[in-house]
Amino acid sequence: MAEENHDSILGKLRSGETVPCEICKKGFYIPYNTTPDKAHSFNCSNSDCNNRINIDAVIDVE
Repeated sequence: MAEENHDSILGKLRSGETVPCEICKKGFYIPYNTTPDKAHSFNCSNSDCNNRINIDAVIDVE
């Protein structure tokens, strides 16, 4: 995934938009086990593709 697309893809995923898979180009990303705005990972909907986007939470402790 290109770095310049990183923020726009995450924004689209979080808002529930359909984002095509960057690897297989056949499926689209679906949230894993929750709603798009709460998901920490998104899987490709194509069962032949194992692509996944994981979002790591950043916790700022002062």
